[in-house]
Amino acid sequence: MGKQPQIIFFPQGRATASNAVEFEVLPDDPAWDAQTLRQALPLLGAGSFNDGTQDARMAAARAVRFLETPDALRAMVALYGRLTEFDSWNSSIYYQTRMGLLGYPQPALVIQEMERRLADPDFPVFPFFLSDLAQVRFLAAYPQLFPPGVPNDPVVEKARQALLQKRLAALTALSEHGDGDLTGALPAKRGRARAISLATAFGMGYTYTDTAAHRKLARALVPVFDDLTPEEQSRLLDDDTWPLLRVPAMLPHLRRLYANPQTKEVYDAASMRSLALRRLSALAPVEGRTLLLTEIKSAHPRVDEATLCSLPDRTLPSFDTLLVRNLANILPSGEGELQSRLVERYATRAVLPRVKALARGEDAASYCAIQSNLLAYFLRTDHAYGLKQMRRALATRKKTACYQSVLSDVSALSPGSDLEKLAVAHLYDPDTPVVADAVKALGAYGSPAVLVISRW
Repeated sequence: MGKQPQIIFFPQGRATASNAVEFEVLPDDPAWDAQTLRQALPLLGAGSFNDGTQDARMAAARAVRFLETPDALRAMVALYGRLTEFDSWNSSIYYQTRMGLLGYPQPALVIQEMERRLADPDFPVFPFFLSDLAQVRFLAAYPQLFPPGVPNDPVVEKARQALLQKRLAALTALSEHGDGDLTGALPAKRGRARAISLATAFGMGYTYTDTAAHRKLARALVPVFDDLTPEEQSRLLDDDTWPLLRVPAMLPHLRRLYANPQTKEVYDAASMRSLALRRLSALAPVEGRTLLLTEIKSAHPRVDEATLCSLPDRTLPSFDTLLVRNLANILPSGEGELQSRLVERYATRAVLPRVKALARGEDAASYCAIQSNLLAYFLRTDHAYGLKQMRRALATRKKTACYQSVLSDVSALSPGSDLEKLAVAHLYDPDTPVVADAVKALGAYGSPAVLVISRW
């Protein structure tokens, strides 16, 4: 999405004198400039955040920033094609490069090189490239410093505010100009450069007011969707942009993402697989349900809890035995949060005796999330027994600290008037964490009872 452009300026402060610094100005040495650039370039295009090269890469980027030569300028602009969205807000390499372009003594040359790259069929255009191009264009148009304020002078302040609004409007117009430049360059883009540039155009703010243009971009994105990284794909599948990508042609991509998320981290893989399964289910409900039921039956589901619990079914009676068996098998390993949540969500009263037996064991009682899930199951299948166990959990204060969160945890899963009354009864509990949790639970109910608290 597009961002509101901002102009940052610093108020004028009191002038101070620093200590004296002596330095020698050497004559320009093109050979030294060229050698410095040659040594820096390999570092700028290699390495990762955890490989121990960050200090060297930072020094290289800083050296290139201050060379102020045409070759250094071209190298800095070229780097925009290798950086990522993550780099744009978390990379000192990007910061040094950006400062090098914004501080280049000839902004017209920077604009010329950035425009050349923008039109290059093989150059991927990320959102931060467009925003920085707008900033350079703005600095070229308004090289003058923003005027300082004058204390207690409303006339000067009014003039400053008018100038500020004029410059903000100019920056907005320049940002829209860059968006238009990208739209014009898209037909010539190819390969990954086309995929990245289309994704950038798809996310630009103005397209949200032009549904026809946005849908045209969505149709162009589908064939190149697999050329994007998993992180880039995930952003396109989020709640804001998914409605426009919700077309049958996305099904092959979603199937591949579900089968092979292509991410290194287990958590990221589960997140991507879950997102892909939810989107696949929206396009092909029968296929999505089949895949989701397979995950629910698995002893080790590969998708997240929200996805596993998203079926409209109130219960899954045919899964009763399997769900309880999966929970019983994993409890000795010190896990079971996800499996106990599936029991809470889908198991029927038919397996109540077996779940009671599991809940009485040390493996279940030692883990707060498992305990809360099973308490919510009891409240749904045997309410009187569930309330009795809730009171017992609140009274058990030596073996675990689960009593400090059980009210809000269970209320989030199984809200009801009896739990609300139980929370009210603990508003003046001698244990402060219990009081805080009671307030949290009542907040979920929107209960006016939280207003009676005056002990703090």
